[in-house]
Amino acid sequence: MGAIRRRAVLVGLAAAALGCREVPPPIPEAPGPKEPGQAGESGRAELLAGHLLVTLPAGAIDEPRRTSIMAAPQSTTDESRVVLEGGGPDGLARFVMMASELYLLGSGDLRADASRLVARGERVVELGDAKVPLFVIEPTAEPLPDRPVFVLGAVVGSPDGSLQEVTFFILPEMLEQRAEYADRARAIVKTLAAGPRKLEARGGPASFGKTLEADLPPGFLVTSQPGPDFEVYRARKLTKAGDRGATLGIYLGGHPALQHTQAARDGGPEPPATSEDGTLLEQKTTWVVWTTKEGVKVKETVLKLGEHEAVHVFALAGTDEDLATLMKIASSLRRA
Repeated sequence: MGAIRRRAVLVGLAAAALGCREVPPPIPEAPGPKEPGQAGESGRAELLAGHLLVTLPAGAIDEPRRTSIMAAPQSTTDESRVVLEGGGPDGLARFVMMASELYLLGSGDLRADASRLVARGERVVELGDAKVPLFVIEPTAEPLPDRPVFVLGAVVGSPDGSLQEVTFFILPEMLEQRAEYADRARAIVKTLAAGPRKLEARGGPASFGKTLEADLPPGFLVTSQPGPDFEVYRARKLTKAGDRGATLGIYLGGHPALQHTQAARDGGPEPPATSEDGTLLEQKTTWVVWTTKEGVKVKETVLKLGEHEAVHVFALAGTDEDLATLMKIASSLRRA
């Protein structure tokens, strides 16, 4: 993930991060997260399904983000969203923390890794007294008007060699208080610690729900995102900061839609595409092949599994080599 892609992801996070269904009370002035072992022990919380730990101020609420009312909540292994302060207009949160699993491996030089992830208008700063290796990302430019305000971030190096990012946002009308909330964010960042969960990408047979399995090469792992009446699984390649990722997605449910079709529904022109005959799960199918405006290579197909269930397999890669690897995984899909 490079700086440009990270900035696009960050803008997307910010757009949805401050909406909340529950409204915790405003945090008292200068709350200062308590250290583990003191009275605030109950405030110790897991992020990213236990990959990171953090000490939270009183009143914080862990509330997954939804991209739409019909979408599944973001997977807890991919993302954690914590409302630190509610009370904003129209039910919006005033202060939110987002933790993101980057699915990146560190290079051994965490400052260099963080520098590859910062976007224009940001800088990397060392933070003392942190419990895990990390570098803070500070904004150096004015935010875009009428957008959630990015106040602070941190790139964390976990003991298993992977990288995570933690970011903090406030409402646009709170811009004059950005420095104060950045101080609060730093206090929380200093409590970050490694959790019991580790990323493992050994490869080998992997399950996609109860019905499908496939063979993964070393360096890949599977994540899941359950929806109300469907499930989405992703076989992800662990890459290094600055490299392009590779993901094989598998949707299981009754209402699949090609991403090529969805791209056209977003208001832009339908991306050019070609088709290729092939097989999936020992059945003939047609693969739709196209490239996003960001240069991501996509190959996808939809196959009926029964009267009310289908599978949508979509490969997303930055290189032809990675796309070929994803298609090899897809060709190994079989019923469990």
